[in-house]
Amino acid sequence: MVEKTSLLDVPLEVRARMDSWSALSMGAMYSHYFFGIAGVAAAIISAATGGTLGKALAAFSAICFAVLSFVQPDRKYLKFSRAWSILDVAALRYR
Repeated sequence: MVEKTSLLDVPLEVRARMDSWSALSMGAMYSHYFFGIAGVAAAIISAATGGTLGKALAAFSAICFAVLSFVQPDRKYLKFSRAWSILDVAALRYR
């Protein structure tokens, strides 16, 4: 469990940066799972149905995997969560 420091414990700029890094890491994690699950589900349904719906789902699946490959939200999540962890330790030492 992560213990959040109060606003009085660290400078406001540090607190703002910690909050934004936490939000960005969670957004990257959620987008990674969303595009991954949506791409796999669309590919499975596309293979099962065929026809025009299957083609549309195959295109959607390709777009999901292209976004995952290009944006790489898993790497962004790791970077932001590591940065947040380092800054959190520094904020705890500051207290």
